[in-house]
Amino acid sequence: MIRMLLCDDDEVILEGICECIDWQSYDIELIAAVNNGKKAMQILEQESPDLILTDIRMPYYTGLDIAWAAKQKSADIIVVILSGYNDFEYARKAIKMGVLDFISKPIDLDELDHVLRKVTEQWKNQQYSRHRDMRDGFARLINRAEEALPEDVTWMSEIFENRIVCVLILELDEFQLVMYGGSEETRYETIKDYRELSALFHKQGIIVMERSEYSMFLCCYRESASDLELQLGMMRQHVRMFNEAECHITKITLACSKLSEDFQKMNLLKNQAEDALRFKFIKGIGQTIRYDDIEVYACGQGQAVMGELSLPSPMKLAGREEIPKIMEKIRQKFKSAEGNAEFAIRLSAGNWIIRLSQELAEYHIDLTDIFERPTDIYDRISSISDVENMVAYIGQIYTEIYAYVEKKKNGKYIDVISLATKYIRENYKKNTLSISEVAEYVNMSVGYFSLIFHNETGDTFSDYLLKLRMDKACELLEHTNMKLLEISWAVGYENANYFSTVFKKVMGVTPSAYRHGARSE
Repeated sequence: MIRMLLCDDDEVILEGICECIDWQSYDIELIAAVNNGKKAMQILEQESPDLILTDIRMPYYTGLDIAWAAKQKSADIIVVILSGYNDFEYARKAIKMGVLDFISKPIDLDELDHVLRKVTEQWKNQQYSRHRDMRDGFARLINRAEEALPEDVTWMSEIFENRIVCVLILELDEFQLVMYGGSEETRYETIKDYRELSALFHKQGIIVMERSEYSMFLCCYRESASDLELQLGMMRQHVRMFNEAECHITKITLACSKLSEDFQKMNLLKNQAEDALRFKFIKGIGQTIRYDDIEVYACGQGQAVMGELSLPSPMKLAGREEIPKIMEKIRQKFKSAEGNAEFAIRLSAGNWIIRLSQELAEYHIDLTDIFERPTDIYDRISSISDVENMVAYIGQIYTEIYAYVEKKKNGKYIDVISLATKYIRENYKKNTLSISEVAEYVNMSVGYFSLIFHNETGDTFSDYLLKLRMDKACELLEHTNMKLLEISWAVGYENANYFSTVFKKVMGVTPSAYRHGARSE
């Protein structure tokens, strides 16, 4: 039975969770329910629970403090966080600590049921220490420099002998976008489903090991190459389903090594998977990239060829409509570069910025007149994940320079804001609508668009979108009989509880109270 510690400083929530849940049906024993972090730390030390369900914000110690202490005591202690809608930054830190999942407040019983079932499954899996031992052995195999098998993992020969093996890397693409882009709901769903995909592979007998905050190593092994190919096909299907889901803010890339009959070459297979992953820049995010397909370039036999990036001067364009055509030519040029052209493309883009800066000087314009920190441009170029995003970023820089020049000519922005607000009004029902999407629509960087949007409208993008959604929600509450869930969907919120929380914060009353008040007037 799973021994659980419950922590929440809200006595009402604490009592409700204790009494409303049939814990035995989940094979859970509630050993303690405490209302502050100090008591929780004492129980953690004395009782060694298997599961901790804790609020983030509590007196003395936060939920993150408790999670950290639990993981220091044992990596096998399962931690689930209760978090309010504005606690996403805390949740991001909790991810690094290995927290299993998050339950949003106010608590939805269906969501709680889903998480508790996942906890039960996770706990059962942890009873089999074999995977943990194999993960540690796998880590030693892929990180060793020498050819000889390390003595402390010789027992793994019994598992891998006469098996075909393959090393893969599963990477959550554009992790900065996951952390800071889109809505809180889409960020939450993306990370949660990424973690669940990892748990699914683990359950299917694949060795799973963290590689970074946003990627993991996988090791597949089967008795024959055909069996292993079937397993890889299944993995590609799961990744494809993740990438096609509309609720995710980004995609997953899967990089695969060659298949090998010699598990002692695991470190070589790891290097092959990492070489394949680097080709994401050319092939694009959300792909499955096999080392077999890029081996000729990874081995240095395919020479990267990329000439000078030459674009017409943005100061001399006849109109904005020329920009998409210019960017399409650049896209084709990048795509046609031979070999692993990532370095060559980055260098070419960087040199273009230098030449552009020199050209602007001839017009008595400095990059600092347009961009607050021009050095950030080079940092961004060096971190872009693929060709498509590189072209999009160059297009943003190009457009912003063009807009700046036009502003100096005309004394105003060329209806960018009216175009943006029209797009927002047409798309506010999408729960994934973000400033990144609107900025991309008007072909500007998020930072520059955010600045001019605030200057022209007097609102930040978030405030503008929130006001629009709340106005539409009030209208539907007053003039329709739609259910609360239907209204939340109609104004861009998938989670009705989350919508209710936001509505009350903005309007001062719950949606139900607002409807009642509006109809009684």
